[in-house]
Amino acid sequence: MRVTTAFNRMLGLPGAWVRDVEFGEGAMIVTVALRRKRPVCSGCGARGLKIKDRRVKRWRHLDQGGLRCVIECDLRRLYCPGCGDLPEHVEWARAGARYTRDFDDLTAWLAQQMSQTQITRLMRIGWETVGKILARVVAEKLDHGRLDRLSLIGVDEVSYGADHKFLTCVANHESGGIVWAAPGRNAASLQGFFDELSDQQKASIRAVSIDMSAGYENAIRDPDHGVPHAQVCFDPFHLVQLGGKACDQVRRDEYNLHGRSSTDTGKWIKGARYSLLKDTANQTPKQLLKLAEVVLTNKRMYRAFLLYGELRYIYRLPKDEAPERLDAWLAWASRSRLKPFVKLARTIRKHKAGVLAAIELGLSNECTSHCTSCCVCGGCVLGGGAGRMMTVGGGGRLVASAAVGGAGLVGVVEVGAAAVDPAAGDVPAALPDLDRLRADAELVGDLVECEHALGAEAVLVGGDAAVFA
Repeated sequence: MRVTTAFNRMLGLPGAWVRDVEFGEGAMIVTVALRRKRPVCSGCGARGLKIKDRRVKRWRHLDQGGLRCVIECDLRRLYCPGCGDLPEHVEWARAGARYTRDFDDLTAWLAQQMSQTQITRLMRIGWETVGKILARVVAEKLDHGRLDRLSLIGVDEVSYGADHKFLTCVANHESGGIVWAAPGRNAASLQGFFDELSDQQKASIRAVSIDMSAGYENAIRDPDHGVPHAQVCFDPFHLVQLGGKACDQVRRDEYNLHGRSSTDTGKWIKGARYSLLKDTANQTPKQLLKLAEVVLTNKRMYRAFLLYGELRYIYRLPKDEAPERLDAWLAWASRSRLKPFVKLARTIRKHKAGVLAAIELGLSNECTSHCTSCCVCGGCVLGGGAGRMMTVGGGGRLVASAAVGGAGLVGVVEVGAAAVDPAAGDVPAALPDLDRLRADAELVGDLVECEHALGAEAVLVGGDAAVFA
C-alpha cells in the first residue's frame, strides 16, 4: 500500500485526497488537493466567483504517531462582493481557522474534562489558542433555540480563577444543561439573561430555583424586566448547607468555651466535627463512637446535630407532610437556645414560601441525591421493628445487640442500617446496663418537641451509647 493511500484512509479528510506526505524531524506535512472543481466562498458560500490568485495554506491536525501533523493545500483566493478577498471553503476546517475541525472539536471536548494548562500540554498549543478554538466551536454548535420553551430553570454562580471571579449560570432543569452564562453574580448579571428573552419566552417560565441571594430574587421579581409571575424556589442544597454551617458554628462556640486546644475537652470537641456533619450511614466506626460520646456529654452539640438532621430529613418527606414538619422544625429551632439555629429559623421563615415551592416542584440546583441524602440520624424514628443497641465487636467493628423493646431508633443509633451486622449475637455481659436520661430532661423535651419520641422514653446504652424511642 502506498503512503498516500494509507493517509487517505487514516485522515479521512472530506472533500480532499492526499497527494504527498513529507516527514520532518518533529512533524509531518500532508499535502492534499480539493476534489471540488468550482470554488466556494468561505464566508457566505457563494459560487461562481472570480479567482484572484492562489496561495498555499496550512492547518494543524491531530498528532499522528507522536509527530505533529500539518495539512497543506493550494487554495484559490476569491473576490466576493459581500465578504471581500477570502480563500475558498474547505470541509475539514472552519473559516479563518488554522486548525482542522477534528483538532478544534477534540480541544473543546477536553476543555470540559480538564484544566486549560493540561490542555496546552497535551495538545501542544498556547492558552490564547485554546480560547479562540472554544469561541469557534461554541459559535457553531450552540443551539440557538435553547432559550425557547423554558419552563423550570435554575440560577447559580460558579467561581473561577485565582482571584475568585464569578459566572452567573442559568440551567434548564428539564434538559439538565446550561443555557446561558455571564460574568458577575448580582441582579444585573441575571437581568442580562431576561433582557435576551422575548415576551413569549418569559411567559413560558413557571419557576426559578435560586439560592437565598437577594440580588437574584430582585431580578426575578422585577415587574418590568424580570419574570414576576414565576414561582421562586430556594435551592435545597443551599438551605441544607446553611444548616450544616449552623451546626458547625455551635461546635465552634463550644470549642471556644472550653478553652480551645489548650484543654482535653477542647481537643475532643475539635475532633467531633465530622461526626456531627456527616451522614451517619457514611461515618466510620470511630466517628460513630465520637457521636455517641456527644450524645452523653454535650447537650448543645447533640441538639444541633438533631436540628441539622431533621432539616435534611424534611426533604425526604411526602410533599403534603413537609409544610407541617417545617413549621415544627422552625418552632423547635426558635426555642433551641442555639443562636446559629435561631438565626437560621428567622432566615427560613422569611423565605418559607420559596422553600416549600422547591419541595412541591422537586427543584434543586444540585443533584437531588446529594442535596437530600437521607439523614435519618438527627432524630428520625424508623417505623416498626425493635430497637437495636450498638457496641464494638472484634476488630473495632460496630455490631448490633439483641433487640431492645421499642418502636424504633432515634439519633445516633439509626446508623445501624448501613454499619451494623444484623446477624450479630446477644449483648456481651461486659456491656453496661441501660441508664435512663433522668438528668437530661431538656434533651428529652427536645425529642418530644420534634415529634421523634412522642409517647416513648429515651434511653442510652452506656459509653457506646444509642438513643431509643
